[in-house]
Amino acid sequence: MDSSNKPKPRQRSAIDYFTEFVVRGDDLAAEINVQQDSTEQYTAESHKQSEFNDAELMEQWKDVLQKARRDHHERILADRVAKSRLKFTNRQGDKLDQQNWVERELHALRGHANDIPAVMRHIRIFLSSTFTDTGPTRDFLMQHVWPFLRQFCQDREIHFEVVDLRWGVNDTMVDNHQIYDICMSEIDKCKRLSIGPFFLFFATNKFGWRMPPGSIAQAEFEAILAQVAAADDRAFVQSLYALDTNAVPALYTMHNLSHIVPDTASTDPATVRSGWGTWSTLQRRLMRTLRSGLTALVDAGQWQWGSKERDKYLISITNQEVYRAIMLDAPRNGARAWMFVRRIKNIDVASAVASQYIDIDHDHEVARESQELLHRLLEKAPDMFPPLNTYSFDVEWDSAGITLATHSNHILNICGCIQASLERAILDVAEAAAQRHYDLVCNGLDVHIDRIIAGTMREVSQHATFTASRSNTFFGRDHELRNIVEYVLL
Repeated sequence: MDSSNKPKPRQRSAIDYFTEFVVRGDDLAAEINVQQDSTEQYTAESHKQSEFNDAELMEQWKDVLQKARRDHHERILADRVAKSRLKFTNRQGDKLDQQNWVERELHALRGHANDIPAVMRHIRIFLSSTFTDTGPTRDFLMQHVWPFLRQFCQDREIHFEVVDLRWGVNDTMVDNHQIYDICMSEIDKCKRLSIGPFFLFFATNKFGWRMPPGSIAQAEFEAILAQVAAADDRAFVQSLYALDTNAVPALYTMHNLSHIVPDTASTDPATVRSGWGTWSTLQRRLMRTLRSGLTALVDAGQWQWGSKERDKYLISITNQEVYRAIMLDAPRNGARAWMFVRRIKNIDVASAVASQYIDIDHDHEVARESQELLHRLLEKAPDMFPPLNTYSFDVEWDSAGITLATHSNHILNICGCIQASLERAILDVAEAAAQRHYDLVCNGLDVHIDRIIAGTMREVSQHATFTASRSNTFFGRDHELRNIVEYVLL
């Protein structure tokens, strides 16, 4: 083989190390010397595309997708309850009066952009799951399902986008502990902008990473710390945070990762790996200490804050994503979200890859607390996701884990159900938009004029939305400029 055609190793980013060392539940610091180096990993990853495009696999994918479409259609027919049908209005959920809508469009076309009506042309979906156990499924979605749905939407004048934070988090965000804020912000954005489905939850046997809070209110931090029994643990927690009195109210903010463990910012891959192994150990000690203080505070009846503040110490970031997406308005938001549950049977916890698929504790046993929290989350699922939007899959464990080589049919089945479900939802959206167009025409608007307005409004709305997204945090210096003018002129 010509050496010039060999894949060149890429420089690994912080999110690569974050996924490998922090998201996994076991202590990897002792395993650093037996891990494959980044060159070997990249070489293996470079063959994924050819693996996913195998001709025999693609024929199997066509059959699976056809069956998924038929099954989904039967599920819809069987679901006769009107509230379970997918019905989407504009993003505020209001059924605007048609004449008022036309007046608002004309008002916007005359240059008044403050009252732009929502133009129903955007589907933006947040993909929520643990990382280490869903890679092959996410890869197949990225290479086959998302491109198809993007074109499927484009043919209906709808913009389609998927938020997969495996590819959207840069080194600075990881260093500044911004992952939680970014996840929640992206979920809110998907919920606000999408005219139809906005959230896919892929539940597995793994509860996921319980991340240390990047910032904690001063009173809350000091109350928890006061309940920590060991002085060295209190000093350890205190060393990781600094009091920010510029914030209102004041916050304890975690130091940058590169400050806590400088090796994570090294240019040497071996040093970076060692640094991330160190941080993996430190952050687990941090969370154990904070949870012990929280438990003592609650037991003493001195917890003065709400469940949201308490949950950040107890539940995984994946769990928090589900709550953020659905719980604020479960009936309405749940109708625009889907849950796909995969249960792996007979996982061998002694396997070298088991910690990627289930939470493992320090004794190399299943982490019971994490599994109980996962069970509670799934118990609440019927209150969050309608039956029509819920799918379950059972699969047997393999020593290699869940890969395309060992579980191709399972992966294709999940992806087929996802594509068939979203196709139907997109068609519902397109039909609703077409109905609105027809209603406007029937209310006396000339067909030609209506088409011009509809097309122009999409462009005006896109420009206005972009402008608002860039200017909503901009504050001019009107007062200062006025003082300068007055000083110069007077």
